[in-house]
Parts: sequence; C-alpha cells; structure tokens
Amino acid sequence: MDAKRKVTLDTAFGKVSVREGLVAIETDNKEIKIVVNGVEYKPVNDEAKISVDTETAYNVGKSLYGWYCLGVEEDGKYSWAKPEAVRTWKDAIEFAKAQNAHLGSDKELDLLQKAIKTGSLPTTEKGYLKGNFNVNDSNDSGWVWGSDMNPRQSHLLARVQRLSDGQQGWDLQKKGFQTILFCSGMRPGA
Repeated sequence: MDAKRKVTLDTAFGKVSVREGLVAIETDNKEIKIVVNGVEYKPVNDEAKISVDTETAYNVGKSLYGWYCLGVEEDGKYSWAKPEAVRTWKDAIEFAKAQNAHLGSDKELDLLQKAIKTGSLPTTEKGYLKGNFNVNDSNDSGWVWGSDMNPRQSHLLARVQRLSDGQQGWDLQKKGFQTILFCSGMRPGA
C-alpha cells in the first residue's frame, strides 16, 4: 500500500473511482474534478488527457495531527480515532461535537479493536496517558465510550467497550471512561 499508482484518463470517461489509490474523478464533459486523498485538484489546462499520481500512504496506525488511521470504511473513506481524557458520557459527547468529531459507533469501535490487536496503535496499561489507547482490563480503566445510548434506558446508560478484548456493554453515563474521538474522511478534519 505504500506504492505509487499512476492514473491516466482521456475524454472518453464518465465517473471514475480508484479505490486503492483513493482517487475520485467526476465529469460533466465541461469540468473535471479530481480529488486525491481528500484534496481537490483542478487541471491547469483544457487538455483531453490528465495524469494524476496518487500515493496510498494511510496505513492502519498512521498518525496525522494526533489522529490514528483505523482503515478504510465501506464508503471508501478512512476512519480516524484520537484518544482523549477521561470524561462522563455527556461531557464526552459535547467535547466531540466541539472538535467536529463524534464518539464511535459499534462498527468504528470494532475497527479500533482490530487496529489495537495488530499492534498498530500506541497503547498503555497504566491508565490514561495522552495520545495512547488504554488497554488495561480492570473494572473502570481500559473502557471507552461509544456513541449509542441504551434503547431501554437512554437517560441512564450508554455504550462502553473494553479495549483489551473488545467486550461491549452498557454503563452509567455519569461514570468516567476514556473518550476516543472518531471522524471519517480522507484525512482528519477534511
């Protein structure tokens, strides 16, 4: 995945998508839009032939601005996670919104779990350490908040997941667990 790929197109194309190179190109035969790793590029002239070099640089565990790549989601966008401090669930939700992020869905928590199991992310067993995912398996330490509320007791319980083994459950929203921010896109903040 660290290799470069060259994509060459001519006037006889419609919508093009190169999944591995993460290139999306659309045309209405008047204007061409080229998006490479979330950055939009426009051709410098009206030539019928356009060449774009792409680099698939975001492997699982790649760090950008304190965010860690968890892999590619079904929609072709990257999933990113950023470990933060211990907070109550409501404080974690508000903090995530203020950061243009969210708490993890069950799918995102599963991606996080897979990345931890492969050893691709910085982890600790010593409680909260900035920039690390806590994998301690004690009672409260090593658990993170998810985005879901319990359907039967939404005023009281929210999703939690233990990072040491992926066990999920529900816990009191007023308890303090590690906050992990999630976002999707070609790069964090895109």
